[in-house]
Amino acid sequence: MPHPFFAHRPALRGGALSLLYLPTSVVLAFAATRALGALAPALQSRVGPPLFLATVFVCAAAGGAAWGRDIARRLPGPPAPARAAGGAALGFGTTVALAIWGLASAESTLLERAQNGGGIPMHVAFDLLFPGAATLVVFGTVLGLASGARLGARAARLALRCAAAAGVAFAGVALVMDLAGWRVGAPDAETRLTMLVVTALGLLAATLAGGVALGGALPLAAPRRSSRSG
Repeated sequence: MPHPFFAHRPALRGGALSLLYLPTSVVLAFAATRALGALAPALQSRVGPPLFLATVFVCAAAGGAAWGRDIARRLPGPPAPARAAGGAALGFGTTVALAIWGLASAESTLLERAQNGGGIPMHVAFDLLFPGAATLVVFGTVLGLASGARLGARAARLALRCAAAAGVAFAGVALVMDLAGWRVGAPDAETRLTMLVVTALGLLAATLAGGVALGGALPLAAPRRSSRSG
């Protein structure tokens, strides 16, 4: 049963469930990777990056499944928590792993070009790449959830709505932090862990915004009934 505060506030409930499950599962992936590195350093040295991405996928898929199950229980119409959980698990697990891989590759390329005197400023690249990655993750996650819940053509529209909200939220946090003196790539950025701080705040804002957009739209959606259901 939802908390009484969220009972008649579907948008806030969507945001709360998103914050509860999705970031937690990603943090768990990093914690599991660190623990594995301490227990089996030789294994991590041989297959570190692929093993890390596999761990991210498993943990994020578990978080996505739990999130999708709880979200689907609040959909109007015939419930489909198992299908929605499966779609959300695949969507979140896959997109988070791809986003981390893509951002790590892009960061390496940008740093190499910067060392050679070329490329675009790091803070500009960050403001483009990270909100874009958050947008893609939210789009894939909500699309998986909505497709599993059989929302039909409405699945893509719902995913776009949530993804846009998430991308704007992350970009807004990045801009505010930049104006407040927390610029990614600045001379003191490494000692202040600027990229980590801005990324964490941006992801939380994107998760909340996407969840609120999803929760607010769910009362307008209803799963597609099977043609055999009468």
